Amino acid sequence: MFSGILARAKESDLESLALSDNAALNQILTEAEERIQKTGGIKHDDFWRSLKS
Repeated sequence: MFSGILARAKESDLESLALSDNAALNQILTEAEERIQKTGGIKHDDFWRSLKS
Protein backbone atom coordinates (compact mmCIF):
# COMPACT_ATOMS: atom_id res chain seq x y z
CA MET A 1 0.00 0.00 0.00
CA PHE A 2 2.65 2.53 1.04
CA SER A 3 4.91 1.74 -1.91
CA GLY A 4 2.30 3.13 -4.30
CA ILE A 5 1.99 6.29 -2.26
CA LEU A 6 5.75 6.73 -1.98
CA ALA A 7 6.25 6.14 -5.69
CA ARG A 8 3.99 9.10 -6.51
CA ALA A 9 5.08 11.40 -3.69
CA LYS A 10 7.12 14.48 -4.43
CA GLU A 11 10.72 14.49 -3.28
CA SER A 12 10.03 17.45 -0.96
CA ASP A 13 7.14 15.54 0.62
CA LEU A 14 9.38 12.55 1.29
CA GLU A 15 12.03 14.82 2.77
CA SER A 16 9.45 16.42 5.07
CA LEU A 17 8.21 13.01 6.14
CA ALA A 18 11.74 11.82 6.93
CA LEU A 19 12.61 14.96 8.88
CA SER A 20 9.37 14.97 10.86
CA ASP A 21 10.42 11.69 12.47
CA ASN A 22 13.94 12.88 13.36
CA ALA A 23 14.08 13.20 17.16
CA ALA A 24 17.36 15.15 17.20
CA LEU A 25 16.09 17.68 14.68
CA ASN A 26 12.80 18.06 16.51
CA GLN A 27 14.70 18.76 19.75
CA ILE A 28 16.81 21.45 18.05
CA LEU A 29 13.71 23.10 16.59
CA THR A 30 11.88 22.99 19.93
CA GLU A 31 14.81 24.61 21.75
CA ALA A 32 15.13 27.26 19.04
CA GLU A 33 11.43 28.09 19.30
CA GLU A 34 11.71 28.40 23.08
CA ARG A 35 14.68 30.80 22.72
CA ILE A 36 12.74 32.89 20.22
CA GLN A 37 9.75 33.05 22.56
CA LYS A 38 11.98 34.13 25.48
CA THR A 39 14.14 36.67 23.66
CA GLY A 40 11.89 37.85 20.86
CA GLY A 41 14.36 36.56 18.31
CA ILE A 42 16.53 38.69 16.05
CA LYS A 43 15.15 41.67 14.18
CA HIS A 44 14.85 41.35 10.41
CA ASP A 45 17.37 44.10 9.61
CA ASP A 46 19.86 42.80 12.18
CA PHE A 47 19.68 39.34 10.64
CA TRP A 48 20.45 40.57 7.14
CA ARG A 49 23.13 42.93 8.40
CA SER A 50 24.85 40.01 10.17
CA LEU A 51 25.01 38.09 6.90
CA LYS A 52 26.73 40.96 5.12
CA SER A 53 29.54 41.26 7.65
